Amino acid sequence: ANGFELDWDAYFKGAKPKRVALPTYPFQRKRYWLASTQGSADASSIGLTAAGHPLLGAAVDLAGGDGLLLTGRVSLATHPWLADHVLAETVLMPGAAFLELALRAAEEVGAETIGELSLEKPLVLPEQGYVDLQVTLGSRGERGEREIAIHARPGGAQDDLSDAGPGWIRHATGVVSEQPAPEAPERLDDWPPPGTQPIETDYLHDLLAEHGAEYGSAFQGLSRAWRDGERIFAEVALPEETAHEAQRFAIHPALLDAALHAQAFVAIEERGRPLSLLSAWKGVSVAAAGARELRVQIAPSGDEGVSLLVADPGGAPVARIAELHSRPLDLAALQTTAPQQEGLLAVEWAPASLPDRDGPPEEVEILVCEVDGAGAEAARGAAKDALEAVQRRLASEVEEGSRLAMVTRGAMAVKDGEAPDPATAALWGLVRSAQSEHPGRFALVDSDGSEASEAALPAALAVGAEEPQVALRDGEAYVPRIRHIRPPDAGEAIPAALDPERTILITGATGGLGSLVARHLVERHGARHLLLASRSGLEANGATELQADLTEMGAEVAIVACDVSNRGALEQLLATVPADHPLGAVVHTAGALADGTVDSLGPEHVDLVFGPKADAAWHLHELTRDLDLSALILFSSASGTLGGPGQANYAAANVFLDVLAQRRRAEGLPATSIAWGLWERASGMVSALGEADIERMRRGGVEPLSDERGLELFDAALGSDRGATLGIPFDLASLRALAAAGALAPILGGLVRTPRRRRAALGSLTAKLASLPEAEHEAHVLELVRTQVAAMLGHGSAEEIAPDRAFQELGFDSLAAVELRNRLDAVAGLRLPATVVFDHPSAAALSAHLLATAREKGNGGASASESMEAEIRDALASIPLSRLRQEGLIDSLLRLAHDEDGEVEVEPDEDGEAIDSMDLEDLIRKSVEGLPGDGAEGEL
Repeated sequence: ANGFELDWDAYFKGAKPKRVALPTYPFQRKRYWLASTQGSADASSIGLTAAGHPLLGAAVDLAGGDGLLLTGRVSLATHPWLADHVLAETVLMPGAAFLELALRAAEEVGAETIGELSLEKPLVLPEQGYVDLQVTLGSRGERGEREIAIHARPGGAQDDLSDAGPGWIRHATGVVSEQPAPEAPERLDDWPPPGTQPIETDYLHDLLAEHGAEYGSAFQGLSRAWRDGERIFAEVALPEETAHEAQRFAIHPALLDAALHAQAFVAIEERGRPLSLLSAWKGVSVAAAGARELRVQIAPSGDEGVSLLVADPGGAPVARIAELHSRPLDLAALQTTAPQQEGLLAVEWAPASLPDRDGPPEEVEILVCEVDGAGAEAARGAAKDALEAVQRRLASEVEEGSRLAMVTRGAMAVKDGEAPDPATAALWGLVRSAQSEHPGRFALVDSDGSEASEAALPAALAVGAEEPQVALRDGEAYVPRIRHIRPPDAGEAIPAALDPERTILITGATGGLGSLVARHLVERHGARHLLLASRSGLEANGATELQADLTEMGAEVAIVACDVSNRGALEQLLATVPADHPLGAVVHTAGALADGTVDSLGPEHVDLVFGPKADAAWHLHELTRDLDLSALILFSSASGTLGGPGQANYAAANVFLDVLAQRRRAEGLPATSIAWGLWERASGMVSALGEADIERMRRGGVEPLSDERGLELFDAALGSDRGATLGIPFDLASLRALAAAGALAPILGGLVRTPRRRRAALGSLTAKLASLPEAEHEAHVLELVRTQVAAMLGHGSAEEIAPDRAFQELGFDSLAAVELRNRLDAVAGLRLPATVVFDHPSAAALSAHLLATAREKGNGGASASESMEAEIRDALASIPLSRLRQEGLIDSLLRLAHDEDGEVEVEPDEDGEAIDSMDLEDLIRKSVEGLPGDGAEGEL
């Protein structure tokens, strides 16, 4: 059942089993018995309890007593509400979730009370992958008490069930008891209690966010709060998207956590205390499970602790907590327990929903791209055609908000077994870079050509800038997401892909990466016959020393001059491979750069990078396909996947490699493409990068690769079953910061999950200026520009940016100018030309232009409805949907979304669900569609 593995013979002979993987998906609530006909009677059965719980999936009766082991597994994919619990930019398991685990375990053995539960270490949840959980209960004591411990470890680790095994970390300990609580929970009928004063909660979560607690919607359930001296009273409710799970919990952790936010608010706002984490519980008993809404009374208890009385909306008892303690958040502890996310990555295509649509949006121009041929020459032509189309679009006078959508067929490998077209894929690489340089201007759609997909095309085009890359398969939509590939289990050896008795060809071998790989293949993989090719051969710097080093290490090495982009020259080179040591593997590292922004590139720049990269890869593909290779490793670049700004031509050539490897895999041929990020070693192509380029990549969340880490990823790719992989160490904190600012590329959305925070939309500069006195306009816009420039340059504050100092003196180049333009577009809600930073080359000049543009848009460029839209956007962005429902506004909003006949488009019993399913953009659009036209009178 779901990977249950056990060596039964070894187990019943008394040996410890080598591998045990208990089923962790939700079972129905039954008890299963697995019995063996072999072995002694006292070891003939293991009890598996089907827990039916969201956090714990199975329970095992321990041998030698009446102890119990419960196992579970959590991840942000299976428990998405956990991603809304972010403290100090780290997703943490809520303290209330540990209490829930203890309550579930106590229920299994008939215990009624959690005597105490102490949290020892925070549990950091990885952005990718999962965490294994164990809850152990000891034998029953004389008074019905049992010790409890909660352990966790990163998912995929291999060891036995012992909580002392490697990788397990103890996060909580305590005692559960069969003795009932000394006091039954009280009712909370008189609500709110007389004499209490309301607590202003409108900016509660903004304040908590400023202190490091970025709670998403699942944890924003606090709606109203009051106080009476030291006592605090709060109302909390789960949002609709989470509430359906409530009945599976004793008390949903998000609900209980939210109940404590009023206390945290008072502690920070009035007493100046730091942000705290729950640390200990005492005397916890639950009278009724599965609540969606709660009334909570919080009162002082013990030494710096509080007690909680918890009731349902009618005042009936739900739970009592005699004592609860917290401790200040320890940032250092979080850093030491945070999981590392440095493994091999790959692009996966995730299902996506599409809006209902009969025809394509008016603002989208469609260009259907057909490529004749599948080779490098066809790819070169496709890239040049795409470059011409992009440049023509950028030079045209098009309306603000319009997009050019390029539609391809079979360019991407969306599902297993697909054989994508590498020539058409080159177009995707170029347009991805254009998307990075000009957000919102270009879209990519790849179709399988089916009737269902053709019918879905208008909806795919309507997705907009939120998903600039979409694939259609059988009418279903998919979007690309970069995710971590599961590494081999501990102790698993990398497959022996390389035969040391066969020759290994390395192209670009005398360059920095080529020579590094050559040494690694001899040292790590035992290669003994190397054919190293480069344009300069032995004349290249360091070539003689490389040959000497490899020879001393025991390898036979030939270093030759060969232009591998020339098919004839490559064919002659392969003919020199000795028959007694035939060609067994190829590592293609050759490449060249010819960088420039997409509007400055010409066809010759495409030719410069395609020769050594794409042409050579295609020749290797064709000339070796009948040679029984064990590996063809293609060194690609992440620019093709991420759309590196300033590298549209290079991105096109590298996506050709990625998809060529996928096509070979589909045809049963060996191939792996590794799209590398930035390497630390300043050699070869990387040496052309300046500090500004490297810093720009760091701002994008990309960390440089050390030689050691890069070679580990090389080995991982060699042992992977993926055709296209990525070797990039990302800085997750930087990615979260980009996501919080609304600047994270959608393709990176699979690496980090940011809480769905209540925050004002970045919105419109025009609307912001309308809310300020005119005398403050100039200072506000100048501060906005200086703040963005300071953030780009890594300065601590805007004060460090002199208003009249030229951007060029500050270190700006063409790509920095593009980045600043994109940032200002996002924060100001304007569409600025690509040359705006060059045309206005200082913070003072640029802010003056920005102010004039915003005023022009406010006075004449924007309609009355557009101005009202900005106001609605700012207002709705700060209000959770649960609050709209609580204030009785849901029906009003739905009436604004009526059709022409005045009939609401959804059934009355679906109103809440329909509103909850809308994101902010949909909600505003629906609201504005119901507004009177320009100049008309009306009320909202």
